[in-house]
Amino acid sequence: MLRLEVETERILQLPRSRWYSCLSSILYSFITGGISPSANYVGVWPRDAAFILRSWLVLGEVERGVKACIKIWKHRITPSSVVVAGRSGNTFIPTILADIGYKQKYEGLLPTTILRGCSEVYGAEPDIDSNALMISVTCMFLKKLGSRRIAGEVIPLLEKCAEALMQFDEDGDAVLEQGPNEDWMDTAYRSGKVLYSNLCWASALKALADTHANGRSDYWHDLYREAIKAIVKTFKLDSEHPIGVVGPKLFRYHVWQDITLAA
Repeated sequence: MLRLEVETERILQLPRSRWYSCLSSILYSFITGGISPSANYVGVWPRDAAFILRSWLVLGEVERGVKACIKIWKHRITPSSVVVAGRSGNTFIPTILADIGYKQKYEGLLPTTILRGCSEVYGAEPDIDSNALMISVTCMFLKKLGSRRIAGEVIPLLEKCAEALMQFDEDGDAVLEQGPNEDWMDTAYRSGKVLYSNLCWASALKALADTHANGRSDYWHDLYREAIKAIVKTFKLDSEHPIGVVGPKLFRYHVWQDITLAA
């Protein structure tokens, strides 16, 4: 972010007529620099990467975006993964090297951070929103690319991830229970995190349905509609007052609108 601020300050010293073209060029370079924020971090955060990749989609970087998505999904949790879990700022969960039981339980999910040689899960369990966001943006790229071969390779990974996320619905009410899995959420919307995670989850289900994944479009769409009904009931939402929790109004409206317009 510092690099962007320095470049912006330099451009603002130029004649006003050149601001737009120069800033557009710098922003394009910044956004497409890599799937880590500022392209300077050592690791990859799937949560951050999902938003960066969505920007790539808008910019038309489809093939590059698909390759980045595939690269991220290669780091999903498997029995052979090296995963560190438990580091937390809010709970007293001990940091551990995940055993085979842990990795089998969360197989198919993305970790919080992808590092060189290992991955890390903050808190006790993988993030709901990180995984849901990556499912959604990957589906968007697959639809835009239109390659059946690549879709046939990637969609099973997305379905595996979605099925693994379902275990967070502990009481069968179609709302995912968060527990201590996302207490290090690096966002201004942290106060409404349970709702935010479930909206991301509903969006992921809708994205899977729209890709006609392995002929299971109806299956995913039914789950999506169940999730929306459960979210509305549990959090007492309606179309005029979409989200009744603490959080920026504009953000709340657009998240709700984004997943319900095509319902």
